[in-house]
Amino acid sequence: MKELFNKKIIFIFIGAVVLFAVIYGITEFEIYKTKISEQEKQIADLLQEQDKGEIVESIDKNSGEEIVPEIKHSDKKEPDSDVKKEIPKNIEELIEVPEEVEEYDGSAPALYFSDAIAQIVCGADYNEYTDDYDSYYSGSGSIWFVNDNYWVLTNEHVLTGTEECYVIVTIDWVEAIENYDKAIEEDNILIYYLDPYETFYIPEDGYDLSYGVLEEIEQSIEMLDYVAMLPDIENCNEYYNIGTEVQVFGYPGIGSSVVVTLTEGIISSFEKIGNAYYYLTSAKIEEGNSGGMAFTDITENSSCVVGIPTFVETGSMESLGRILAITEEEINYWLSTSNP
Repeated sequence: MKELFNKKIIFIFIGAVVLFAVIYGITEFEIYKTKISEQEKQIADLLQEQDKGEIVESIDKNSGEEIVPEIKHSDKKEPDSDVKKEIPKNIEELIEVPEEVEEYDGSAPALYFSDAIAQIVCGADYNEYTDDYDSYYSGSGSIWFVNDNYWVLTNEHVLTGTEECYVIVTIDWVEAIENYDKAIEEDNILIYYLDPYETFYIPEDGYDLSYGVLEEIEQSIEMLDYVAMLPDIENCNEYYNIGTEVQVFGYPGIGSSVVVTLTEGIISSFEKIGNAYYYLTSAKIEEGNSGGMAFTDITENSSCVVGIPTFVETGSMESLGRILAITEEEINYWLSTSNP
């Protein structure tokens, strides 16, 4: 009898604990919803106060001194010359393509700059015994044509610690998915070499930015005429306010490995890291997006660079991506004053 009584006491105690946990969870969730509502109201009030035609004064970097790019020098040993400018043997394995696609309608964002976003695959820790690299890393980049050179612009951390890189541009998305090898043979996928030892960087704290000139491997460099972007220094020379819609292009690890991935959101806030300014964005940014490009539409048929997707800060429930704030006027200045 006493044992039965003890069991009842235990069941009552457990029931009380479970009831308390449920009530506590509901209370905390209501507090969280209240906080979110207050934050949304604050953002809405802030947007109403903003003058739509006004550039955000706090990130106006044009008033400062010009930032002069420098060549990146590395004390890291280069791989043997006979392994440079060769497509890695296992590059097909790095880009997983399904053997058959039952149905693909080719639907994709019809934006002119999407083809200019490239995937960057870099090798590190060259192994002379296997004649290959022990590690490969991937990121994103954008293709530009300035001063008769074809450049790739990316984040510096995408290239840091690497020994040679390959820049992959997909021209025909459907062909790339259907048959990767055939797409290369028919120039629907273009692959070029980037020497990370000869890239430029911005010698200012916080500027996670690097760029270099592309070199031919087998395909003519002039084939990039169809995709390379030209900086619009007249119309794309300003920064953008909170609430501005943005489109982020890149090759995130959770996206397609051969077709560029587009995510959309807004500029949620901004912050300063070192001497560089970063937009906080609600657009999804994942590992692999680094070095890609974020745009905003300024008219129905034209867009401007917002900046370079760089990293993500993750909270307990949500995450916000960071975009390095740059303009096409700055891109043109850096690329045109750098001598490869």
